[in-house]
Amino acid sequence: MTNKLIFAALSSASLFMGIGIAHAEPAGPAPDPNSPKCAINNGGDDGNKFQYVPCGWAYGDNRGWYQTS
Repeated sequence: MTNKLIFAALSSASLFMGIGIAHAEPAGPAPDPNSPKCAINNGGDDGNKFQYVPCGWAYGDNRGWYQTS
């Protein structure tokens, strides 16, 4: 009886080992928040969004921060 319980416990533990807390992807490069700001018309994911962001950078919901130049 004890061997069956131990086997069942080990089997269920190994089954759920891969399930856990989701880990976020590491953040990519981002601009310095204290750098000079520029008004751009080519921000966003598709390039048609007006943004007031650090010069040389744009932000899109899908892409995150990316350099424009």
